[in-house]
Amino acid sequence: MTTVNRLGIDLSGDHLDLFLAGPDGRPLMPAQRFAHNLPGSRAACAAVITAGRAHPADQLAIGSEATGLLWWHLYHQWAADPQLAELKPVFYLLNPAAVHGFRRALTPNDKTDQVDARLITQYLSVPDLAMHPWVNQLEQWPLRFLTRYRCHLAHTLGAYKSYARTWIYLLASAYEDCKPFGDLFGKTSLEILSQYPTLDSLAHIPTAELAEQLDVLGKRRFTDPTDNARRLQQAARDSYPLDPAVGDAVHFILGQVIDIVRFLDKRLNSADACIARQVQEDTDVHNLDAVGGLGPVYSAGLTTEIRPTQRFCEGLKLDHRRGIARPRTLADAEASVAKLAGLWWPRCASGHFEAQDRRMSKAGNAYLRYYLIEAANHVRGRVPEYGAFYQRKYAEATKHHHQRALALTARKLVRLVFVLLHKHEAYRPGGNQPA
Repeated sequence: MTTVNRLGIDLSGDHLDLFLAGPDGRPLMPAQRFAHNLPGSRAACAAVITAGRAHPADQLAIGSEATGLLWWHLYHQWAADPQLAELKPVFYLLNPAAVHGFRRALTPNDKTDQVDARLITQYLSVPDLAMHPWVNQLEQWPLRFLTRYRCHLAHTLGAYKSYARTWIYLLASAYEDCKPFGDLFGKTSLEILSQYPTLDSLAHIPTAELAEQLDVLGKRRFTDPTDNARRLQQAARDSYPLDPAVGDAVHFILGQVIDIVRFLDKRLNSADACIARQVQEDTDVHNLDAVGGLGPVYSAGLTTEIRPTQRFCEGLKLDHRRGIARPRTLADAEASVAKLAGLWWPRCASGHFEAQDRRMSKAGNAYLRYYLIEAANHVRGRVPEYGAFYQRKYAEATKHHHQRALALTARKLVRLVFVLLHKHEAYRPGGNQPA
């Protein structure tokens, strides 16, 4: 029987709190605190090595909560330590929500850093086929940092665009309804909103003159600038008049928010260009890019969050129907990817009761979920199979039609993405299905 020592690490910005327990749960060294920096990390590693040699076991399980990136330096440094490697370490990054739920199931106790470290050792002692070791993927992190930064930019830009709509409504309440431009946040639209404290003056400009101004602002790309001018004047006439007492403040704030939107949009384009340069020689990204609508950015986001695919195929799968633990299949692996992204709908059943409403979990890797949802939204317009699937699910939904159909399309897309990455194949319409 394999004997396992367990090390729990509670991380904060300043300190590392360690608790090392033997196979029977008894402490192998006093709970210790070290500075969370390079010298402190080395001292902590040396203490663990000394205790591990004094109390040998077949394996050393090391666990910590995945809180931000506080774990990043420590795990990569310790994973490369040749002396620690003698103890056969296996690293685990634990979901803080799961550890919190585990705490609630135990007898109430103090909430301190030392107690948290011991709690992690207890969590590591629970046999769980769903808990997978952390894999040192240093080569994946440059691209992963970039795609996650890009995701953060996209969310921030979306939040500021939503905030800008509030001030656009105050400035010109009918602007969005009249749709003078195809894109509310297009260059010409933002220029008009920035230049004019109110739109009242636009209503009195001759339509032909306004159309010429818009055509110049739009660099002669409007199909019918006269129609744009009419819609803009209609928005000026239909909007509530803005009281002069607040006009200057509203115009100033909207101008500031528009400047931030423009800045974030430029940063997003820069991030996209940097990601595209980073993946020029990446075969897996090019294979995904062959799927219509994905493009290099979404392909890169999916690739870096899922690779290496082999980690989803390792270990055993508990087969509830047969009551055994069996090797994982490709279907199990792609289901694990979907679960990692939170794209699954947990059952809720008890006795003869089976819940009809099943909410999407959303627990897991938010970055992977973002890239899957965005990818599905683009693929449905370019690949007929996914477009037809989206339309079918849209018609079947009774509420939140677009959101539900898009989430289900993303779940379907997981199968294709995983197979392309796992088999290192380019997309073939009608092929590339999991075995």
